[in-house]
Amino acid sequence: MAHRIQAGVERQPPLQIEIDGVAVSVHPGETVASALLLLGREHCYTTRAGEPRSLFCNMGSCFECLVRIFTPKQTTSPRWRRACMTPVSEGMRVQTGQCLQETL
Repeated sequence: MAHRIQAGVERQPPLQIEIDGVAVSVHPGETVASALLLLGREHCYTTRAGEPRSLFCNMGSCFECLVRIFTPKQTTSPRWRRACMTPVSEGMRVQTGQCLQETL
């Protein structure tokens, strides 16, 4: 499981997001991908064939880290976003393990 560097690092106060129903404390400026790593989650979405996909490049070049994201102000269905390119925000809810083709 991943760990945050603590020594000599100053961060803003943490905020709360939810990943698959689990509350996670994250800091502004972190990405959803870093929160997934801290939680020990590797499975982002599932292909139509049932194959789990997870973080690959972690820099936005691929689309292996797609997750469904709900924001507090959202009135429509959740959006598929790349976890590595999406900064966390207060009250965000993230769903992993969903089949990409069935929800598009």
